[in-house]
Amino acid sequence: MTSQLDVLRRLITQSVSIHPGDKARISNIIRQFVGILDNILENSSDDDLTQIGEVLHELRLNQYYIYNEVMRRLKNSIKAQDAVQKFRWRQLSRRLRRA
Repeated sequence: MTSQLDVLRRLITQSVSIHPGDKARISNIIRQFVGILDNILENSSDDDLTQIGEVLHELRLNQYYIYNEVMRRLKNSIKAQDAVQKFRWRQLSRRLRRA
């Protein structure tokens, strides 16, 4: 699973260098991202959701349009949203423990 997450991170870095008007290349990245993420979400456990959420949160921060399209096209978007929420909750609890 970590190798698939690395592929997703690489797709995020590739998407940053693409002009927003180049819809064909963006659509290709979205298609690849959705295919890999659907595969990961089907075979993931609750422990893996925080790692998946970290990647999705990074995508949301860098490329919000692509994030929305990915979430719209996913077969199991509820599980992906749960992964993002788990990651954000973990970040918040770490900050609160330090304070």
